[in-house]
Amino acid sequence: MDNETQITNRLGAEKSPYLKQHQHNPVHWEVWGKRAFDRAVLENKPIFVSIGYSTCHWCHVMERESFESEEVAQILNQHFVSIKIDREELPDVDQVYMKAVQVMTGHGGWPLSVMLNHDLKPFFGGTYFPKRNFMQILEQLGTAWLNEREQVEEAAEKITSYLRSDELEQGMVLKRDVFEQFTARMKQTFDSQRGGFGAAPKFPPAQQLELLMALYYRSQDKGLLPLVETTLKGMAFGGIYDQLGGGFARYSTDDKWLVPHFEKMLYDNALLVKCYLHAFQITKNDLYRDIATETLDYILRDMTSEQGGFFTAEDADSEGEEGTFYVWKCSEIKKLLNPAQFDLFKRCYQLEESGNFEHGTNVLSLDPKQSWEERQNSDLREARAILFAERAKRPRPLRDEKILCGWNGLMIEAMALGFRVTGDTRYLKAAQGAAKFIRQELFSDGQLQRRYCDGEGRFPGLLDDYSYLISGLIALYEASFDLNWLSWGWELQKIQDLKFWDKAAGRYHFSLQELPFQTTEYFDDATPNSNAVSARNLLRWSQFRSDPELAERARLIVEGAAPGWGKYPHGCSSMLLAGDYLLGPAEELIIGAGVSSDELTKKIWGEFHPNAVIGLGADSKEFPLLDGKRALEGKPTLYRCSAGSCQVPEY
Repeated sequence: MDNETQITNRLGAEKSPYLKQHQHNPVHWEVWGKRAFDRAVLENKPIFVSIGYSTCHWCHVMERESFESEEVAQILNQHFVSIKIDREELPDVDQVYMKAVQVMTGHGGWPLSVMLNHDLKPFFGGTYFPKRNFMQILEQLGTAWLNEREQVEEAAEKITSYLRSDELEQGMVLKRDVFEQFTARMKQTFDSQRGGFGAAPKFPPAQQLELLMALYYRSQDKGLLPLVETTLKGMAFGGIYDQLGGGFARYSTDDKWLVPHFEKMLYDNALLVKCYLHAFQITKNDLYRDIATETLDYILRDMTSEQGGFFTAEDADSEGEEGTFYVWKCSEIKKLLNPAQFDLFKRCYQLEESGNFEHGTNVLSLDPKQSWEERQNSDLREARAILFAERAKRPRPLRDEKILCGWNGLMIEAMALGFRVTGDTRYLKAAQGAAKFIRQELFSDGQLQRRYCDGEGRFPGLLDDYSYLISGLIALYEASFDLNWLSWGWELQKIQDLKFWDKAAGRYHFSLQELPFQTTEYFDDATPNSNAVSARNLLRWSQFRSDPELAERARLIVEGAAPGWGKYPHGCSSMLLAGDYLLGPAEELIIGAGVSSDELTKKIWGEFHPNAVIGLGADSKEFPLLDGKRALEGKPTLYRCSAGSCQVPEY
């Protein structure tokens, strides 16, 4: 039977890999939109919304158990209008209903399962449900809709009213004592043996590490750096890092960073590359540079499209099981390596004959007692190359080839920093290629689109698309001194302000879509919250543009989030990072134009300056900070400025 005759629902017409995974389900799936909403009213049925993404392991499990089941489909089709959503395409919808489910159940995650009335207000929700449990819930809710409609509508109203009222109270003045609260919390939860904060599962704490490094730069408090270094080393030596191919998995299921949830996300790798490169700038420890470059090389090799955009993710599963692509039995490795290589590899990568994972297999992780230099010896490099070549013959996990505007912005920034720190022009070319791709394919009629897939750009850009891309373009300018990138970034900033700025609230809306309530995005999730990134962007623009009103807008955002960072500073790392920038003093490092300044440029690029803009002098009325700054006496010249005044030029 060909694919066209197999299609049983409307998802076959979609581009999203996640939606296409469900196109042959017997469930009569609809896509989010007016047609589905109107159908629910016409047929007098509640709406069942299932939200996930293509590389989500438990989404696959629920599909196999429930959505491929004829008996489950019969209940859904009879009693509900069912909508399937790719959270990476519609994160604003996901945010709203995730918050509702967290309020209803105390936790969240994917697959997200939520029931809505005809006003799109939630009255029941959860995450993954085993098949029998799911069927019971569907039967009960279907009956309640028909026989107890008043109570269902009342529950939806109560939940929505609570969520609408759950706004942050008025802000307060930012003071440095909040950073003391943050560091105290980090030290309290720090795992001094393995790194990271708190117990398993352990997620890469990229934003907390960035803030700790910024605070270390400000205070030179030597007690902060071990929190960063122990964590970065723990992840680099652990199974969460792909020891053969580079790149980080989503999180570790244990507290040792050993057994990961094997999916690889573009955003994790972008954020961690920045952390490792910043740590290298501070310490000059080659370990951090090596991990960053291996991760960037993984992105270039496996996650970059022919057109230049970066793909979204790789699945945890292959051959029907999680991690199959990555794990090894001792007997497999013994056949591939000579005896001396095998003995060395077994010791260094902590292989167990009985395995440390499922089915007698091993997740590769480095022995923390060995030195990083030993990992670099020729025998181990050759062994890794042999295993990498053998692994490449295995069936690969699914790759989600959507190209998301905002996530590409994060990787553009990482690639640009990678070039600045290492001098490897491949990374600069990759950053430029991705930026050109977005401009060509995801920017039209004066606005960004969110995602590109299979030749189609679609969905209006959201706040994270604008803020992440703008940050990436500023970083790309600082790595190339090409004013075109800075000018486009400023153009996007003006569009973002026009579309999303809420003057009365002193913050940006995440989305313009009409939903039962709006979420206030002040806390970090897996990615930095986009109001915080916007605040940092505004502070940088205030420097380039010599415009204090932009810094004032950043202050409104940061101080408006005060009740959040006051109560949960560890969950507001990105906002506090913007706050540290706001309190200053921020730096401006401008290289005088007119003479070759390669050595001076490399020196500045190699240093850690968390709250600074870097530029090259130019005749530019658009960016007064750069205007007229030229080399003096024919020598490379540095203009070092802060708080609106410049020191005597250095040359």
